[in-house]
Amino acid sequence: MTIDPVAAHALVAEHAEQFIDERLTVLLPGLADEDGSVRRDEILDTYSRANVDPSDRYVQSLPGTDELRLRPDGSGFDNLYLAGDWTDNGLNAGCIEAAVLSGLQAANAILGHPRHHRILGTYLDSFASRFV
Repeated sequence: MTIDPVAAHALVAEHAEQFIDERLTVLLPGLADEDGSVRRDEILDTYSRANVDPSDRYVQSLPGTDELRLRPDGSGFDNLYLAGDWTDNGLNAGCIEAAVLSGLQAANAILGHPRHHRILGTYLDSFASRFV
């Protein structure tokens, strides 16, 4: 099955506008102005894309990109936590182990615990930092 990238990108834009109008301010009330209107232009001017090629869906771990990753507790919003192997979770590699670490760190943030609370194996972070 071949997907038309232009049509896919248009569909993503349409769904993004619908999501902003119908649901985003409920999840992130800080995005609405005092009169209740959403700052749509600011949101829609951000980068978005439709991942139509299977390899587009994979987040690579390229040298020098660790500082660009957001921590599971670092979304910038009080009620939004992040999880996935694409986050800054200490392992920073595209694998299930990184996704699990990220999920555990997000859960710790939600519960108000320190980032590595009860996560075994995080000694590697401090060990590896001695060599960087």
